[in-house]
Amino acid sequence: MNEASESPDLFDDDIEERFADSVGELRKARGWSQERLAEMMIRHGLRDATALTVSRIESRRRKVRLAEAVALASAFEVPILAMTKPDRLSSDLIALSGRAHQLRWWRSELIDAAEKYASRAFDTASAMLSQIEMLRERFELDEESARHLRRYETRARMTLAESPSEIVAASSLIAEQRLDEHQSEG
Repeated sequence: MNEASESPDLFDDDIEERFADSVGELRKARGWSQERLAEMMIRHGLRDATALTVSRIESRRRKVRLAEAVALASAFEVPILAMTKPDRLSSDLIALSGRAHQLRWWRSELIDAAEKYASRAFDTASAMLSQIEMLRERFELDEESARHLRRYETRARMTLAESPSEIVAASSLIAEQRLDEHQSEG
């Protein structure tokens, strides 16, 4: 058996149709419009991509140029070969690529939410420290109230801590406060 007959015929007459079908499947799996895909193709090096280009490729009204195929595969983050093969492995790769895209999107959303939460926590901690300072200046506090304020102040300072040494210092304050509490209870 010669080498050519051992490997499957990857370059049959249907290769462009399978590629076009993959473009549509991948685009829909990501929830992208044809316009969004054209923008992604431009980001990946193709100068003249438009929604009309994508539409014509998906509907097989025109053949895909090599530069377009490279930009599309790059935008979808899948190998070009996977977009041309009719086998189950390629279909699975296309599906996994769509899921990976969704996971990256969720990761980005979670990071954004965490940054917003951290910003709010920072603002709240700063406001707490201002209020604690104001209470100390305006009122004479009994021991229990002073202890509660120290606890809140320590938590606020830990929220605002920017370096490990500040965290260690704040942790030391918490340990001292707990020791004071145990001693006053006993």
